Amino acid sequence: MSKKDTASDVDTSYRPDDSISETRDEASDVDTSYRPDDSISETSDEETEIPEVEEVVYYREKLTRHIKTVHNDNQRVKDALKFPKREMQKQFDLMRKEGIYIVNNGEMKKNDPKYEQERRTTSKKPPVMCGLCKGFYNRASFSRHKVKCRGKTSANCDHIPMSGISCDLSAFNVEILNRFRTDEVGEICRTDLTLINIGKKFWDKKKNKKDKKLEGRKSVMSDMRRLATLYNFFKKHLVNKTQCDLKGDISDMFKRKHFTSLVEAIDEYTTDEVTTSLKAGLKSGLYYLIRRACLIIKGTHLEQERDTDASEVDKFLDVLKLNEDFVFGDASYQQNQNRQKNLRKPTVLPLENDVQKLREYTLNQITTMINDPYMIWDSHNFRKLRDLTVSRLTLYNARRGGEPCRLVIEEWQEAKNNTWVDKYHADGISDPLEKSLINKLKITFQTGKGNNHLVPVLFPQDCVDAMDVLSKPEARSSAGVAEDNKYVFACVQRSQNHVTGWHAINSICVEAEISCLEKLTATKNRHRISTLYASMELPEAERSLFYKHMGHSSTINQNVYQAPPALMEIIKIGRGWNTLTKVPIIHKNDRLMDLEEEEEIIEKSKRGKRRKDDRLMDSEEEEEIIEKRRKRKKDDRLMDSEEEEEIIEKRRKSLKAKNEALTFLNKYMLHESYPWKTVRSKVMNERVKRQRQIKERMEIMEM
Repeated sequence: MSKKDTASDVDTSYRPDDSISETRDEASDVDTSYRPDDSISETSDEETEIPEVEEVVYYREKLTRHIKTVHNDNQRVKDALKFPKREMQKQFDLMRKEGIYIVNNGEMKKNDPKYEQERRTTSKKPPVMCGLCKGFYNRASFSRHKVKCRGKTSANCDHIPMSGISCDLSAFNVEILNRFRTDEVGEICRTDLTLINIGKKFWDKKKNKKDKKLEGRKSVMSDMRRLATLYNFFKKHLVNKTQCDLKGDISDMFKRKHFTSLVEAIDEYTTDEVTTSLKAGLKSGLYYLIRRACLIIKGTHLEQERDTDASEVDKFLDVLKLNEDFVFGDASYQQNQNRQKNLRKPTVLPLENDVQKLREYTLNQITTMINDPYMIWDSHNFRKLRDLTVSRLTLYNARRGGEPCRLVIEEWQEAKNNTWVDKYHADGISDPLEKSLINKLKITFQTGKGNNHLVPVLFPQDCVDAMDVLSKPEARSSAGVAEDNKYVFACVQRSQNHVTGWHAINSICVEAEISCLEKLTATKNRHRISTLYASMELPEAERSLFYKHMGHSSTINQNVYQAPPALMEIIKIGRGWNTLTKVPIIHKNDRLMDLEEEEEIIEKSKRGKRRKDDRLMDSEEEEEIIEKRRKRKKDDRLMDSEEEEEIIEKRRKSLKAKNEALTFLNKYMLHESYPWKTVRSKVMNERVKRQRQIKERMEIMEM
């Protein structure tokens, strides 16, 4: 393989059989060394004096021997030959990448480009460029190169499509535009200037939420892809495609004369191709997405003093508002039906056996991994402990799937150091149960859904050691977590992101062999907890705290999350309805009972209840009840037997003696209205009721 003698004879087309496609003037001392910090955009000749493409040596594939023999008088080659073998090969690889970059930069200007890349491929898709080393690779194999190129650093090593190489390297381009797929919709997102402007505005609103960076990026990309997909359908339904006022971008959709075509595009986009059913969530979301996009376009017109165009956008919004019920009414109705009926049925809630099984599996696995002194925290073990802890915290706190998974190390340190607990008021608590909870539970607060409130995250004792391991620098380093990744539940492979809650819970459910995977999710667990709390007899103050913990109002809890109280409706309202309408009641023996028989049964039950309430409970019966409570299983209570005995003993001693009670009744002339037996029974009943409520609360917290 020989060197071309003249630059005019150089052919820049791709020839797989050639080892060299172009040659650089050997006498030229121009430094074309690779500059990682330079912009991808072309540089002027006055700054770098980069020679023409025909004069650049295009190194490709194992040309070390050719470089040594033919170009040994070049200064860069001379310097490279002085290095050891491994470093010398890196220099030659660098030269090859520079040549490919210069050739592809020229090919992008052609109508029918033929791009070069590092390795030969049969794929007809254009390559992508590595944002770190500027090499060109096949998109399918880029993930392997990413691991090798980035090494142990946390440098940004994202792929850049060919259509995005001429763009600047701003945060919006790196985080949003360069991440779109190389399909038709992705190309629209990268090339449509109006859509790019809309996406930038969306990104400017989301980028400042540092703890929600991943959610913000996904939201912006999803909105841009939806608008691009809708624009594709819109072009198919456009009645008159030859109109002279078409701009050729998505702003054509937001004109009054094209509203009919837009409605047809929306209907086609939101209809399932297979089942022809309506995608209600997508259609309802498109309405608000179109409104936000129109407001951004209007603002751009006003900034550029195009008042006429801005007024046209206003008129389009008026047309959209007037037709809201006609175009999007079916989607709103179906969404309300799904929310009120399908999502709140008890049959779609998680099975209690599955919840208990998952809890036992999670606790056993966490305990086993933490107590293993020979555990090596590689990426596999780190991911498993991370998913176990995320699943435990998400279901224990009844949080949304995207909340506990984005906890940062700083928030965990606040919980560990009891930063949110007022020590002065904590020391003043006298209830032993409450003091035990303060000692065993950790708490922190993080941003919830929206911007204006914080939601709590409780850490049970079984998660404290796991959180320490996940936040320990040594374990994170050995697992491949980036040093500057601030999330506790971080992704490995030097990523800057955190794990998603749904994937963590689903992976643990699969390992635990849960029977109904589709039911045991974070959202359905919130429905389950809301339903259980609604069935408990709690004062209004405790219910208010529960709503704050869940991060929603009592109206949302009643109308969206909790299942309708069907049993209470049957028992209470059904009995009254039967009384009012004189409908006979059918019991198990299928015997018809008229209204008089029913009243007789109710009267007997009342007399039996009065006899039970009026009887005196002696000390032996009380000790028998206490002994039975001591023998309950350890898994059904929060404290061990010694703590429970101490609490029961303190509460038993705190009851007023008979003489003191009689003295009080005589002093205030209450002994005739309230005999000693009645007072004694009421006190004991209140104590039993209080202990039952505490037990129910503990059972819900352990779930």
